[in-house]
Amino acid sequence: MEVIETLSAFYPEITGPSISSLELAKNLRKGINTSFFCYGKETKKYNIGDFHVNSFKTGITQYGISTEIKKSIESSLFDIAKINNYRQFLADWTFIQAKAKKKPVIFEPRGALNGYKYSKKAQILGAHQIYDYITLKTVAKKSDVTVVKSDVEFEEAMEFGIAKEKIRKIPIGAKILDNKREKSNKIRLLFFGRITRRRPVEEIINALEKLNREFDNLTLTIVGPEVRIISTEPPGYLSELKTISKKKKIGNVYFKGQANHQQIGKIYADADIFIYPTEYENFGAPIAEAAAAGLPIVCSKTGIAPEIIKEGKTGFFAENSGEIYEKIRRLLLDKRLRRSMGRALQAIAKKKFSWKKIGSEYSELYEQLSRR
Repeated sequence: MEVIETLSAFYPEITGPSISSLELAKNLRKGINTSFFCYGKETKKYNIGDFHVNSFKTGITQYGISTEIKKSIESSLFDIAKINNYRQFLADWTFIQAKAKKKPVIFEPRGALNGYKYSKKAQILGAHQIYDYITLKTVAKKSDVTVVKSDVEFEEAMEFGIAKEKIRKIPIGAKILDNKREKSNKIRLLFFGRITRRRPVEEIINALEKLNREFDNLTLTIVGPEVRIISTEPPGYLSELKTISKKKKIGNVYFKGQANHQQIGKIYADADIFIYPTEYENFGAPIAEAAAAGLPIVCSKTGIAPEIIKEGKTGFFAENSGEIYEKIRRLLLDKRLRRSMGRALQAIAKKKFSWKKIGSEYSELYEQLSRR
């Protein structure tokens, strides 16, 4: 069985969708093969391990019209099309070709349905709404199956007009790591994820400023590149965070930049508490990864978090610097609580997020669709 999968970006660019799509492809049943089609800095063909990748230069606009895309998708032989991006030419043309060839289409919104609503500028410009009006939301509504990642995204899909019977929930997987922490005389706080204004990391820095007055053994490591999830988002957020730290004279904040896939396990092993403030997530892969690594979590109540965090038992919810300060302080004062939360979260992750389980669920879905 041949599956083609479209994404906004893929390796060597490290993003949540690129990591999870590659891991999924590795964990599918034997005989199910995946090829990737994505946007990149240039138009080229290359391999990532055993997987073939077709990359297309983005172009002037984010929509990414390309004659190379048309030729490549038209000439592709496939049994199922899996679309991970939305409101882009690559997704639209793949959908059109799949329907013309009478092949089933799986649509994964990846937070694209209503994510723009968290940007005031995007709402004012209205490009997302114009696209949906012109296209009648065809890719979203007419795909054979829509796979959502969380209860939050399930409700969004229903609100968007996708028929309930077409929606199936399969979360993103996470590698289960041993929860042996690297020894340190410090208590290490961690934020790991793409840095965007939608994730107000300055709230962690502000909380740390207050915590430093009571504790002299803390470090905060911030890992991830700056990205603009929505094109209307102003650049420069990472520089602003560094300036905030410098002005407040907080010397125990470390900005590590983008990590590669091989470093992920060590990043979590070098941490004691994971913090993830965010305005919106359709899933929140770093939350699942931190749980799989056995870390206690302090995060916003969105994405997958409400499904795995029970307040005070498996983690804490916090939406601003004051709440982040209070919840981290509780964890700092109670080592046993840190350990029990980490163990409880890892047990949940083993049950929900193992890649073997996720690969099996997708394999079953692909086989069901191929029999239609």
